[in-house]
Amino acid sequence: GFLGQLITRHLAMRLPDVRAMRLVRNGAGYIIAESVYTDLTTPELLTDAVVQSEPDVVINAAGLINGTPTELFNANAVFPTILVNALSQSPKPVRLIQIGSAAEYGLPQRDIPFREDDCCRPVSLYGISKLAGAQAALVRNGVGPLSVVHLRLFNIVAEVNSPNQVLGA
Repeated sequence: GFLGQLITRHLAMRLPDVRAMRLVRNGAGYIIAESVYTDLTTPELLTDAVVQSEPDVVINAAGLINGTPTELFNANAVFPTILVNALSQSPKPVRLIQIGSAAEYGLPQRDIPFREDDCCRPVSLYGISKLAGAQAALVRNGVGPLSVVHLRLFNIVAEVNSPNQVLGA
C-alpha cells in the first residue's frame, strides 16, 4: 500500500538486505522478498514464511482506511493478530513495529496536542479497528522472541500522496 511502499523504498536505499511483503494484486497471494509466495491471511502459511525468512524486524504497515466493517476489521485487527502469532514462532528474537493511526485516539478532548498516554476513544470504524490491531500486537510484547513497538502516525505526507488522503485527493 501507500505507506508500505514509502517505507520499503526508503529502507531499500539504505539497507541492501531489506525484504518486503506486499500484496500481489493479481490474486496470486502475497510475495516476500520476491521469492516466497504465501497468503498472509492464512496463519499456517504466514508462520511458515516467518520461520523460513527469520526476520530481525517486521514493520506492519498493512491496513485499510475505507471499506465495509468486515473488511476494516479483517485488515486492521485480525491481520495483526495473525502476524503476532506467526512472529511468536520465530526461531530468533524479532521486533514488530506496528503502524497505527491518530484515529485510534478519536476526537481531541482539549485544545492541546495528544499525548502518548492519552486515553483512546476512537469514533470511526477505522480507528476502532486500528486500535484493536494495536492492542492485539501490544499484548504479545515480550512473549517469547517478540518485542513490539507501536507508532501512531499523524498526517503522512509524501512526494506523491494516496488518493485516500485529503492531500492526495
